[in-house]
Amino acid sequence: MKDLENIVFKDQEDIDLHSAILNLKEEIKSMTPADGFNSPRDYNLVKEVNVKSSVLEMLIDDMKERHPDYKLEQ
Repeated sequence: MKDLENIVFKDQEDIDLHSAILNLKEEIKSMTPADGFNSPRDYNLVKEVNVKSSVLEMLIDDMKERHPDYKLEQ
């Protein structure tokens, strides 16, 4: 399998999709509270993280359909 660095995005849609994937991944990472998920008020945050993670997976699947070798580093 090729590394992500070897994939050349020629279409603007691919560039935009890759950018959206990276931005959403960073947004999800920043959503975690400093003290962890351990209070009832964190329930809504956990729900939002789960929804955004599901969207991220769909975006990655779409990119894999366009570029089968696409792999987002974890």
